[in-house]
Amino acid sequence: MGYEALAARNPRLIYAIANGFGHRGPDRDKRMTDQFSQSRSGIARVTGEPGSATVLPGTVIADTGGALGLALAIMTALAARELHGVGQKVRTSSYGMMVWMQAWEINHTSVTGTLLGRDGGHHANVPGIVGLYDTADGGAFCVGIGGDQGWREFCDFGGIPEVGADPQWDSYDKRTPTTNFQHADHAAELRPHVARAMRSRTTAEWEQFFDARREDIMYQRVFDYEDVLDDPQALENGYIVEKQIPHVGTRRMAGHPLQFSETPAVAQPWYAELGQHTAEVMTELGFSAGDIAAVEAQKNPRQPMSRRGRARAR
Repeated sequence: MGYEALAARNPRLIYAIANGFGHRGPDRDKRMTDQFSQSRSGIARVTGEPGSATVLPGTVIADTGGALGLALAIMTALAARELHGVGQKVRTSSYGMMVWMQAWEINHTSVTGTLLGRDGGHHANVPGIVGLYDTADGGAFCVGIGGDQGWREFCDFGGIPEVGADPQWDSYDKRTPTTNFQHADHAAELRPHVARAMRSRTTAEWEQFFDARREDIMYQRVFDYEDVLDDPQALENGYIVEKQIPHVGTRRMAGHPLQFSETPAVAQPWYAELGQHTAEVMTELGFSAGDIAAVEAQKNPRQPMSRRGRARAR
């Protein structure tokens, strides 16, 4: 059932495989789940606070990235078949996709010889103030301030006017040096001041302030998953859709991230329940009604799931 045998019968076949660490090399057969791919790819070394214990990102990005890479490889092979009339074997891995998704950071280390490390609520490869900051009531924002006028207004509103007037940080390149890295260490000294300002106001106060200055200030309130489920932006784009879940009812779920004008993606039904097709498969394989009944009697239906957290008006 390998590619060579099947391709001999159907040269247009697209044969796709994904594994943990890649299909060549000494660890091609090494076992893997998401956490092990994250560990090997380097992302665990740039996640968390400086000097803290090593941690992983909070989602299964390596497993999901591997699936995304495999789907992209299949689509590319299908397009190539339309152009050239031939099928092929396509391969990728979770590890390979994790390396690709960190290309900017990995290439930075190679070119500059600078090893990136953990930087907490800031990006390891973006010096300066851009990053996450907590508010007075437990919320948080990702904040990046571009224009000088917006910077001074931010400092005034956050109770640190003396920082906004300080000539040490009176230009964007001094506050967030993306090209002139000689200011990087000095720019990092601004972070405690910005953190202090952000903690002086509530989430609602900051959102109102930022909304009025969106041309000059980049900002985004940090969402939790319930916020995402109720986000109009996600709902309008079909990133969140409603599905009927067996034993539970209608729930909002992650939808499809891609949009096609002529062949729109449709959110598929919930995956099959454990043992849902057992009788059908056993019948096709020739098992007796008694055998099927004996197996069906052993089914243990899933218990209903519930959405935790605060109640939301629908």
